[in-house]
Formats: sequence, C-alpha cells, structure tokens
Amino acid sequence: MDRLSLVVNGLLAAWAILELYTLARHWTARTPSRDKGSMFVIGASVALAFLLSDTVNLWATGWNGPIPAMVQLFGLVIMVGGITFRFYSIHILGRFFTPVVTFQPEQTLVQNGPYRYIRHPSYTGVWLAFLGLGLSLSGWIQFAIFAIFPLLGLLYRIHVEEQMLLQVFGSLYRQYAAHTRKLIPYLY
Repeated sequence: MDRLSLVVNGLLAAWAILELYTLARHWTARTPSRDKGSMFVIGASVALAFLLSDTVNLWATGWNGPIPAMVQLFGLVIMVGGITFRFYSIHILGRFFTPVVTFQPEQTLVQNGPYRYIRHPSYTGVWLAFLGLGLSLSGWIQFAIFAIFPLLGLLYRIHVEEQMLLQVFGSLYRQYAAHTRKLIPYLY
C-alpha cells in the first residue's frame, strides 16, 4: 500500500469515527422521526459507491485512466475541507442537529453561518468529502462513482428534509428558500 492510500484510509477511518461520535452524541428519541428511510438510502448509496469503486479498481485497471498525483493530493485537500465544512455546519445547528429527519418543538429556522447561503451545508460538506475521496483514488471512473452515488442519496435526504421544513415552517421556509440554494451557493 502506498503512502497516499495510507493517508486516504486513515482519513476515512477518522471521518467514520467522527460520524459515529456525532451520531451517538445527537441521537434522540424525544421526537418522532420523519426520516422516510433517508438514512438507509444514504447508507446504501455510499456502500454501493465503495463496492463499485473497489470492483473498478480490481477489474478495470486497463481503462480506468489514472488520476495524476497532484490531482490526488488536491482531492485529499477537498476531502478534508468537506469533512471540516460538514462538522462546522453541524456545530452551527447545535442542539437542533439530529441524525434523522425530525423536528424539535423548540426548534427555530437556522439562517446564520453557512445557512445564509445554502440550506443544507452539512450535505454540501459530505458531497465535497466524497468528491475529494474520488479524486484521491487511482482512476477517473472511481471519481465519477463517488461524485454520483453519494449525491443521489443526499438528494433524496434533502427532498425529505425540505418537505418536513415546509410543513413545519411554511411561508417562513418558502421565503428562506427563495434567497438560498439547496447544496451549492448561487447554483443549486
């Protein structure tokens, strides 16, 4: 295993530990979940991305097109930036962050920090981390896999969350949505 692979695997392990810690710290049974299976969809899309990536790595070395080393290093920077942005966004939400889609009775609509520009910045961070992971791997097909599959799971989760937020906040959420984007500032 080369140095880059060791760094990538170490970063993935650290990210997984942070996610599990955050999940355990914020898990609550105080309010009913409105999740509609979105945690499963995200998990399945990420698992499928890893499975397909490993399969491509084993069987498609001749046509996978190698990613230059400098681009792989840039991918690591993007991955670290995405992970950092995710946890910063979770920090801004504070006690209102939950791993499942739910609403807490005292919850307010957070519109500060990155939420001024995008409605789901923690998912932006997750997607950036997966884009960076894809770039840090050995082939362009793997990059495409990590760019697409986790995004599909995140888009479903965003759809579920937006339905709940519209139901709870109504016109306030519509006004907020009118001047922010879902995932990418000024674009989408």
